[in-house]
Amino acid sequence: MLGISGGEPTLNRRWLTGLLKELSHRNRNLAIQIDTNASILTKDYVDELYFCGMTHISPDIKAISAESFMSITGVEDRQLAQFYLDKSWEAVKHIVNDYTGKLFYAVAIPYHPSLNSLEEVYGIGERLASLNKDIDVNLVEYHPAFRARGIPPASKEMVQRAVNLLYDAGLRNVWLQGSEDAPSPLAPEDLVDYSILKGGKLMS
Repeated sequence: MLGISGGEPTLNRRWLTGLLKELSHRNRNLAIQIDTNASILTKDYVDELYFCGMTHISPDIKAISAESFMSITGVEDRQLAQFYLDKSWEAVKHIVNDYTGKLFYAVAIPYHPSLNSLEEVYGIGERLASLNKDIDVNLVEYHPAFRARGIPPASKEMVQRAVNLLYDAGLRNVWLQGSEDAPSPLAPEDLVDYSILKGGKLMS
């Protein structure tokens, strides 16, 4: 299994489809997963990724309302936020309707109580269940990083309540990716060894 993540790998369609073609040409048995926020995925883009060799996809669904989407992503323009949000839902609907049994897919829902409410999580669950109750759904415990470093980690109780609500909404396959399952992301400055800095420049 090879995973392609980011950042957002779908931003460069020509590069991504070319990479998939090359990888699948070199090894036809290779499973290739794309992790994506799905905000620019169109039906024809999903189709092209599939025909180029994508076998697994994990799209994010961050919200059902533009306001929550703006809170989570930092997008300040409401019209743009609604556009991205609609695109992500349209992509998930297309994947469920046209690729069940062809692609393995799991929908990821980032969660932190200071960014999206339990009511929002329940609404996402209801909407996903209306597409297919058997969708694999991965509730991802949001790791405060970069601009959100001041946010305290979510309590285990709140995260478990979010998982339970997704079941209550009608979903049958809900998984939790908690803080114990993956390390917190690092900001670029955390990767720099300051002992080799001099005058603001990296020394060789």
